[in-house]
Amino acid sequence: MAPQRVLVTGGSGFVAQQLIGRLRREDGVEVLALSRTPTSVGDVTVDPVDLADERALQEWSAARTSRHGLDGIFHLAAQVPARFDGAEAEQSREANLRMTAHVLALAQRHRCPLVYASSTSVYGGNPPSPCTEQVPPAPGNGYAEGKLAGEALMTRAHDETGLITSSLRISAPYGPTQRLRTVISIFVDAAIAGQVLTVQGSGERTQDFTFVTDVAEAFWRAFQHEAVGVYNVSGNSPVSMRSLAELVIECVGGDPSRIRVGTASDAQDGYRGVFPTDKAHSAFGFTARVTLREGLRRMIDARTASLPNAIREA
Repeated sequence: MAPQRVLVTGGSGFVAQQLIGRLRREDGVEVLALSRTPTSVGDVTVDPVDLADERALQEWSAARTSRHGLDGIFHLAAQVPARFDGAEAEQSREANLRMTAHVLALAQRHRCPLVYASSTSVYGGNPPSPCTEQVPPAPGNGYAEGKLAGEALMTRAHDETGLITSSLRISAPYGPTQRLRTVISIFVDAAIAGQVLTVQGSGERTQDFTFVTDVAEAFWRAFQHEAVGVYNVSGNSPVSMRSLAELVIECVGGDPSRIRVGTASDAQDGYRGVFPTDKAHSAFGFTARVTLREGLRRMIDARTASLPNAIREA
C-alpha cells in the first residue's frame, strides 16, 4: 500500500482514540489528529484546534498539510449536550453542523475521502424494528438533527463534486475506556461492587450495542473501500435492558437476585433499537466481531484491574 496521511478529528474522544490506535497498526499510514483538548494517543500528538473556528483550521492545515496533503479524513468531532432537549441540544446542532462544514471544506481542498461519524439517533425515538438505512430518518432532538444535517452535507458534496463521502450511523458504542456513564458502565460498576442493578420500566427497552474496536474497524474499512452513502454500524446483538442486567451479573459471577426491575419508570420503555448492518457488510465487509458477552467481559476485566487490591478481593 502506498503511504497515506489521514486526519482524525475529535482525537481525544473515546471512539477516536480507538480509531487512531487502529490506524497506527497499518503500515505506511501517518495519522494526524485534532481536538479542542490537546493530548496524545500513543505516539500520535492530538493538536488543539477548535473546528468551529474556520480560520484556526485553515491555519493548522497550512502548517501541517501544505507539503504532503491529506489522503483521507475521519470526522468524529462533535459537541455532545448533557441533555438532548432544550437550548443546549439546539446549540450542539448548530456547533456540530458548523464544524462539519469546515471539515468538509478541508476534504474538498485536498480531494480526499471523508468518513463521517453519524448516529442511529437520526432514526428517532421510535424506529421500526429492524431499522435499515431505507427507513426515513425522524430525529427527535437537536443533536440528532445536527447529525442528519451533517449527512446531508456529505451527500450533497458527493453528488455535486464527486467527493467520496460516507456516513456511519453508529449504534451505542461502548468499551473499557469510555468515560460517559452509559447503562452498560452503570450496570458493570454496580455488579462489580455487589450492588443492586436497577432496571427501569418493564426492562424491555432494547438497544444494539457496538464494541468500540468494531466501530474503529468500520471506519477503516469504509475508507479503504471508498464507500459512499449512509451505513448502519452496530453489534448486531440487540438486547433488552433486563437481559443486559442478567448478562452482566452472569459475567461478573454475581447474584441474580440483585436485579430490580420496574422500580422507576423508563421514558424509552417502548424503544426497540435493532440496526442491521447488511449494507455495510456488502459495501465494505463490515461484520461486528466482538459479541456483547465478550465486550462485557473486557469491560469487567478492565474495571476490576483498576480497583485497589482490597476492593478487588472483597
